[in-house]
Amino acid sequence: MNLESDNLALAKRIARAIRERDGGLPAVKALGLYLEKQRCVQVSMNLVDFTRTGIERVYEEIERLAGESGVKIRESELIGLLPVASYRAGLERRVKLRNFNEDRIVEVRLEKMIKQGMKRWKPL
Repeated sequence: MNLESDNLALAKRIARAIRERDGGLPAVKALGLYLEKQRCVQVSMNLVDFTRTGIERVYEEIERLAGESGVKIRESELIGLLPVASYRAGLERRVKLRNFNEDRIVEVRLEKMIKQGMKRWKPL
């Protein structure tokens, strides 16, 4: 999640607060980074088990912690795919998820790949 700030210490403090190994949210790995191109800091995460801690829960916690320092979340970013079970309609709006479309859902992507493969497949 990209913050409306260039304060790397803040991003690292939030990452430490939310990651499981430091007593934060279950199944969350996190670190704070500075993004040169965007000129902002990011709390970068791996959500290891979305059934224990989902995207919205992490967003809410980062929003709360950043807000304590007067900072807002600029946007969220998804690298890779997410399982359909972790998605609820409108998620992309609620967590300011940039460039999201249904192809970012694992099952949707697989279904499309299978359909495309079947069109190319020719019986013997």
